[in-house]
Amino acid sequence: MVKKQLCIYAIKAVKDLNEAYKNGKMGTFLEEKAWREGREHFKDARNEDTYLPIIFADAGSTWELLYWAKLTNVEILPNTNKQSKSKSMTRYSFKEMRRYPKRNPPYNKTELIVNSTGNPISEGFIRSYSICIRPKYLK
Repeated sequence: MVKKQLCIYAIKAVKDLNEAYKNGKMGTFLEEKAWREGREHFKDARNEDTYLPIIFADAGSTWELLYWAKLTNVEILPNTNKQSKSKSMTRYSFKEMRRYPKRNPPYNKTELIVNSTGNPISEGFIRSYSICIRPKYLK
């Protein structure tokens, strides 16, 4: 049975995103939260011989969608940062990073539909990631 096509919305500093784009359109980032559900959807996509896209917005503003890429790995690791509240963290890797095309108004997070609610991501949403329904233009 083919599951609903999903993606991950994530925020990251724009300088890190631009650097990954310039350095081969791929990268690996750490997140101080455990993306347990994201890891399961990543595994499901692999088992169905497809990919799980990750859509990035700048962590500074979280509004405009800047890049998207194909996830190549999602792993949960013990968090070694003693100051963090989370006991686990996520290391994720991606490839084939692409810029969102310029348009007016720009692509923004409120166009993404949260998988668990069926509603758009709210303007005030500032968490580090969300599982969303894959936009049709990423199919």
